Amino acid sequence: MESKRMLQYRYLLLQRKNYYETSFTFEAKVPYEFKSLERGQDLRKWNQEKLEQKVIDFYKKQWRLINDKEIKEYFSFLELKEKETCQSAFDSRKELEENLSAYLEPYSACLKQF
Repeated sequence: MESKRMLQYRYLLLQRKNYYETSFTFEAKVPYEFKSLERGQDLRKWNQEKLEQKVIDFYKKQWRLINDKEIKEYFSFLELKEKETCQSAFDSRKELEENLSAYLEPYSACLKQF
């Protein structure tokens, strides 16, 4: 008797599809834990006007930090995001340095204008 997957594959061939699709459940074991994911919220459930105002206020603050050349505070907003992104991608030291350079380049150019 053919397996379920083989029957699915034969069906796809008959349908002339150029991809194979299946789904399964698994438990991923990773060497890190992100607390930020536990604090996540569904922003679709927020009042959209209040959410928009929060976003606008955040970017106004970012702009002020750039204009005031408050580099440490500006980059403090990126630190957790970058740390978690690099951990989940298992980035090397070289890749971390490239990411930092990518952030610093436009900021450095902005500072030279002042």
